[in-house]
Amino acid sequence: MEKILHRIEYGQGEQGDWMLILNIAGQHRGNTICPFGDAAAWPPGAFIRKFRGEFEAHVAEKRCTVRKNLE
Repeated sequence: MEKILHRIEYGQGEQGDWMLILNIAGQHRGNTICPFGDAAAWPPGAFIRKFRGEFEAHVAEKRCTVRKNLE
């Protein structure tokens, strides 16, 4: 997940990357003995569910679209 998020952040994201992260997060939740599996899956999944539009725009425009709104 970290590599996919890094790729998105640096303008190399591909369509469907956010779905891949949700899929990976969903497979980790509740399917491991180690609590770190669940803990690692929650934040990326929650961010994408709450800010899906921003992720899609970031991938489509190959850059951070939020920074321009903050300036």
